Amino acid sequence: MQETVIIPFKGKKDTILDVFSNLSSRIDLIEDLLIKYHFNKREKVLNVVVEEGTFFINDDGMGKFTVNYIIGLFNACADIDYAEKARMNIVFKTNLNDHQIIITGEYIPEREPDEL
Repeated sequence: MQETVIIPFKGKKDTILDVFSNLSSRIDLIEDLLIKYHFNKREKVLNVVVEEGTFFINDDGMGKFTVNYIIGLFNACADIDYAEKARMNIVFKTNLNDHQIIITGEYIPEREPDEL
């Protein structure tokens, strides 16, 4: 499984500052990407923050960064209540013609059902 989200790009250039400010202002869309990874267990994604010093962009408008967040789950009936720290490396590609930043999360292989 690998998820992708498109973020509208408001800058005129794909400079580090323009891309970083666009990504930082749309943490909600980064959170949507993370929720897709954790939805099957009904976990919540909380406190999404881009980790300082991990943001990189090359001359082609491609780059990467790391987000830190908390995965939480509360189910009173099953007596489940936990919160744990998590992080994910995210890659991105700026598309100035379409005014988009395409972000892609980590690849997590899915297990196939066992044969009988």
